[in-house]
Formats: sequence, structure tokens, C-alpha cells
Amino acid sequence: MDPDRDLLTTGQAAARLGCSRQHVVDLCRRGDLACLTVGTHRRVRGADIEALASSRTGARTSGRAPRSEQVRSLWLHRAVAGRLARDPERGLRRARHNLDLLERAHPAGMSARWLARWRGLIDHGPEAVMRILVAESEEADELRQNSPFAGVLREVERLEILRAYRRHADRPDSDALPRGRRIGRPPGGLGSRLGPLISRCGLRPRPASSRARFEAIRPRPVRLG
Repeated sequence: MDPDRDLLTTGQAAARLGCSRQHVVDLCRRGDLACLTVGTHRRVRGADIEALASSRTGARTSGRAPRSEQVRSLWLHRAVAGRLARDPERGLRRARHNLDLLERAHPAGMSARWLARWRGLIDHGPEAVMRILVAESEEADELRQNSPFAGVLREVERLEILRAYRRHADRPDSDALPRGRRIGRPPGGLGSRLGPLISRCGLRPRPASSRARFEAIRPRPVRLG
């Protein structure tokens, strides 16, 4: 069998995993998914995608702890839920603004699917949004990876939460497994800056100019910690 025939684009890999293309790119950049470079494009082996999908399914069914970036994202979004409980109008207004920009940048594909799901939740009101923000499910994990809530938390709050998570994760008896990587400013999201579409949750404050606002929430690779 020709091994090249088993190579997939990041878009095809995303379709198999049921996630956004950007999330696959993030997995490759972190080294969580092996990839090859063909010209300027990444390619991943179908066998590696199947192995990753199987490991995710196994983790869910066996009750194993979620990945560290998922736990960090959950901590951040719990704080977002708290903000929404205090001022739902302001929080949802910011999310709608972010969604408008993201939907123009991603009119199709997996990212568009998750953005549409967020739009529906927001239209149902703060109660539906807060439930998914703190839910522990595969759908909730993926939605948080494509979160429109950048800017709801101030930068100082975001960093305080990440430091608190790190202190908790570093304790020998911690249930926040696996231990988180070094926590700092995401290179790229609420918990990823709306990239990895705010990926893994970078929750950044709104920049001054309209161009800067767009750049701050434009999907791009990010590391929450």
C-alpha cells in the first residue's frame, strides 16, 4: 500500500475527528499529533488520526481525566460563567460581536459549525450559555475550543485564574491531571485568543482599534499554558 495515499490534509483530519481544522493544526504544533510537511502544507497519517480518535473515546468511556488544556479552558470558562451571572447582557453582547467577526472569517467548515452552535445557545439566553460553559462533555470541550467569549475576562483576571490552576495542578494530590505546562500568555486564546478560534481560551481584553479588535479574535494557534 502506498503510504502517501494514507496522508490527510488538516481539513480532512478535522472532519474525521469532528473538530475544527485549527484544532488539528494546534495538535500538530504541540506535538500531540504527528505530521509531515508537504511543501508549505501539513499532512497527517490516517492511522494516527484513528489512533487519536480511539484514545479520546477510550478516555471518555473509562472516565480518565481530560487533557490539561481542556481543564485549563474549563477553569477559565467557569469564570466567564460567573461574569455572565452578574452581567449577562454585557457578556452576551461581547460574544455576539466576536461571533459576527468570526462568522465572516469562517463562513464554512467545522469552525462555522461550532460558531453556529454558539449562536443558537446565545439566542436561547444566558442560562443555556452558562450550562455549556461549565459542562464536562465532548461537545462542551469542542465549543470551548471555539469560544466567542474573548474579552469577557480582563487580562489580569485571566492570568490569576491560570496561576491558580497551575498551583492546583502542581499539588501531588491534585485531580487536575495531567499536570499543566508552564502557564503564561498564550502565543496566539479566551483560553487561545478566539484562535484556535480563541482557542483554549485566551480571554483577552479588547484592543483599541477596530483592526486590532479583529486581529485579537482572529482564529490562530494558541497555547493556554
